Amino acid sequence: MSIRYIDGHRIKRALLAAAQYLEHKKEYINQLNVFPVPDGDTGSNMARTVWSGVSSIKDLDEKHAGTVLGLFAEGALLGARGNSGVILSQIFQGMAERAQDIERMDAAAFAESLERGCSTAYGALLEPQEGTILTVMKEPSTLVLEMAGTGEANVGAILAAFLKQARLTLERTPEQLEVLKQAGVVDAGGYGLVTIIEGMLNIVEDATWSVDEPVMPSHEEHIWETDPHFRFCMVFSIMGTGAADIDHLKSGLSGIGGSILCARGKNMIKVHVHSNDPEEILSLANRFGDAVDLKQEDMRAQQQKFLGQDTAAVNGQKTGLVAVVPGDGFARILQSLGVHRVLFGGPTMNPAVAELLQAVNALPQSDIIIFPNDKNIVLTAERVKAQAAKRVEVIATAHVPQAISAVLNYDPAVGAAENAEVMRRAAEHVAVGTVTTAVRDVTLSGISVKSGEIISLLDNTLFRSHANAEVGVLDLLEAMAVEGTEVISIYFGEEAVDRAASLKETVAERYPDHIVELHSGGQAHYFYIISVE
Repeated sequence: MSIRYIDGHRIKRALLAAAQYLEHKKEYINQLNVFPVPDGDTGSNMARTVWSGVSSIKDLDEKHAGTVLGLFAEGALLGARGNSGVILSQIFQGMAERAQDIERMDAAAFAESLERGCSTAYGALLEPQEGTILTVMKEPSTLVLEMAGTGEANVGAILAAFLKQARLTLERTPEQLEVLKQAGVVDAGGYGLVTIIEGMLNIVEDATWSVDEPVMPSHEEHIWETDPHFRFCMVFSIMGTGAADIDHLKSGLSGIGGSILCARGKNMIKVHVHSNDPEEILSLANRFGDAVDLKQEDMRAQQQKFLGQDTAAVNGQKTGLVAVVPGDGFARILQSLGVHRVLFGGPTMNPAVAELLQAVNALPQSDIIIFPNDKNIVLTAERVKAQAAKRVEVIATAHVPQAISAVLNYDPAVGAAENAEVMRRAAEHVAVGTVTTAVRDVTLSGISVKSGEIISLLDNTLFRSHANAEVGVLDLLEAMAVEGTEVISIYFGEEAVDRAASLKETVAERYPDHIVELHSGGQAHYFYIISVE
């Protein structure tokens, strides 16, 4: 079908189709992650970015193409998540800039908008890398711009030619990035872009192709939520009891508590449980032995403290601090060190630009420092810096331990720029290793791992596989140039609560000249995050 122009109504339908098509394929795109770690969320981030744009136009009845595309681009930018989502939002931003005064876009204007989108995305990155979504956008954009210059093409032909070339370029991305070649995958962001164009072309070429009313996917907000059923978090030991009692103990606790974890030890059981009645929990525990070493926290009070963020506590401090964390343990640590706003995010749950921007705007200071604490959130933080009316500095931390070291150098009496200079130097001196479970088979740089194996990463590079998570920590420490450092910090996650104390003892025995610290990070997916400094 020959489409000579697209107006606001057609663009809206095309974008709705793109969102639905991307939603359908997002899980496959997630699996294209190069590293075999459980943070493959490119598809989810791109889908949520596009749906955020859709939310801005879904109720709009507007013929002006530039108006529709502009509103969509603004919504996509505010909802952008992860590096892939931010780059995608910049593509739409550039397209909208070219179309802002155009009611009906012909083939030439549409091709020019695609090219503008490409150049805007490249311009958003300090060091653009080929073999990514950028290349998959660039080559077809150049092609259709030349094609439109002949004056013979229509919008449908432009989109079809773009898609054909984008697919070819996508297949060649492993030739441009060695890491893609080793992993045996194409670029996930590039695949997401191809999927978007496929959805748009379906509706442009076939007017009878149905686009259902958009049902916005429900997405979890990134705020610290307590257990909705229980108020208190309790951790204690029961002495004088054995493994034979553990099943009976679990059965009893299940009737009065939640989030139950019972770990066996020599003549003792370590218990973690959430409850509304601590006395009832302890009464039950004492039937099995002596309940000792109780640690009890009021989770609702903690949540109110974090979400309330008393403004008076930050008045008089020139620079406000905002951090993204993957677990409540990390949140408590950073808040105790003076971080004013904490958002939950990290692997599989990247916060949106709008969420970070809201945190920045909520603080009274005009100078703000953001700690993304994940390489996939750095670009989101940079977009917040560009959008905010305040002076914002981004410390490109890849892990929370780097932020902890940086925050220890915080001077509340000086501005963001001066603080950032000192903080960046502090963060750079922290080596970080992580231990997790491989989610697929892969060979990278000669290192082969299989799905389900325990693996480690050293400064975000695949290190090796291990017999168990604790061995992974010990192997990492051997490779982390511990000599000449003073502090080894171990942050255990949800799946390592019962084994972390024993690991600390082993590490302390191996490195007697070091201070060995053990903290609950509360992170999902990663057994341990360790740092050396």
